[in-house]
Amino acid sequence: MNDIIVAVQRVTDIMTEIGAASMEQSMGIDQASRAVCRWTKARSKMLRSLSRLQRLRNRCRIKRSSCKARSPCSASCDPIFRRILIACTRYVCLSGRRCATADSNFRFQNTMRRLPPLNALQIFETVARHRSFTRAAEHLCLTQGAVSRQILTLEEYYKFPLFKRHAKGLTLTAEGELLLPAVKESFARIEEISLRLTRQRTDLALKVPTCVMRWMLPKIMRFQGGHPGVQVQITTTWQHDVNFESEPFDAAIIYGSSPGANVRAVPLFEERLTPVCAPDLLKVKPLASAADLIEHTLLHPTRDHRDWKLWLDRVGAQAVDANLGASFDTLDMATNAAMQGFGVAISDLTLVGEDIAAKRLTMPFDTVIGTGSRYYLVYPECVADQHKVKLFSEWIAEHRDE
Repeated sequence: MNDIIVAVQRVTDIMTEIGAASMEQSMGIDQASRAVCRWTKARSKMLRSLSRLQRLRNRCRIKRSSCKARSPCSASCDPIFRRILIACTRYVCLSGRRCATADSNFRFQNTMRRLPPLNALQIFETVARHRSFTRAAEHLCLTQGAVSRQILTLEEYYKFPLFKRHAKGLTLTAEGELLLPAVKESFARIEEISLRLTRQRTDLALKVPTCVMRWMLPKIMRFQGGHPGVQVQITTTWQHDVNFESEPFDAAIIYGSSPGANVRAVPLFEERLTPVCAPDLLKVKPLASAADLIEHTLLHPTRDHRDWKLWLDRVGAQAVDANLGASFDTLDMATNAAMQGFGVAISDLTLVGEDIAAKRLTMPFDTVIGTGSRYYLVYPECVADQHKVKLFSEWIAEHRDE
């Protein structure tokens, strides 16, 4: 019986050792690695001790079978052994799973340690570009303290400073100068691949200025009805340009004197300007000539008032001050204000043609001037051969005048 007590004590000690080893996984990568080694050794000891207990149990059975008088100790021997064996086996399995998890975490974290914090690298690139923590924080919409902490984290990772702090700003250290081109190239490559992957979708990502939506939407709906396999995803914007290198669009509607470089273009229509207003406005203040505009509020679709200046100069209405009136950010906002009778707007005849036909707007003058600018459907060369882009561009080219 003394042998059994010694064996059970040995098992208990080893269980404690296994528990300590398996708990160390939460203490860090290096501790977790050592814990896995300790658990492996302790598990081997445990299995040997369990084997010894099993042998002692069998020996006790033999002695008990030859003993005519069963003692209370021997009568309870089997249940005790059974509980010990079950408990030890479960403990080994449980701690084994925990240490296996520690080993897995260690291997994963040990692999990830080769890379610096990616978020800190992005902030490093921004700070290096602006040469200022304050301007970088404003650009990233973060606090200056948050930016400083990220740079400190990166410097602690590399074990050397990346910036030299001066009263007039920041300069890169020699190590920072060496790191910056690699960071820029890496993030540019990731961005390029990401944009390429998003453009492989079956849907067509289209950017459209808000002022063109009234003209463009019926055409998109007709295209969608005839080609249900291509889903057109529309993003509206007040901008009239696009940068395919940084924006995730397959195509866009732009405005300008030319479509630009490195794109393929489908001309849609030329800009033609003419004043428009609500029909009821003319009943209150008639417009017999352009000079009568001095009695009306001019509604400008741009902050620089260039459209009204161009039209008034073309018709010779020098008495009308184009600097006066209300300014809006977009053409459709100025046109909506004109519909509600707030003044006279200068608008594109193609874009307001439907409102004029429905008598929501009227043309007080017959003079329509061309500006030399056009609206274009453009798409980058890299997607020109994609089925969805080719199908949509060819369809628009065929139906643009309808």
